[in-house]
Amino acid sequence: MERKAQVVDRRRPREVREKAKEKLELKEGDRDQSRTRVRNRCVETGNPRFVIRWFRRSGLRVRERALKGELPGVYKISW
Repeated sequence: MERKAQVVDRRRPREVREKAKEKLELKEGDRDQSRTRVRNRCVETGNPRFVIRWFRRSGLRVRERALKGELPGVYKISW
């Protein structure tokens, strides 16, 4: 927060602002390593939608494997 204030403050000398800006800038890979940018993806298809974390697979793949009996402890129920 302090460095950002140094970069924006026009009363400071240009050299000080440039050094603060260099320290503030992120490296190329740092942004993509952020936890908020990481998406859960299906390990089989790579699909980012409806991923069930427990199985690390999309809901469709979990359903298919459960019906085939490939997921231990998972079985179909009906009312």
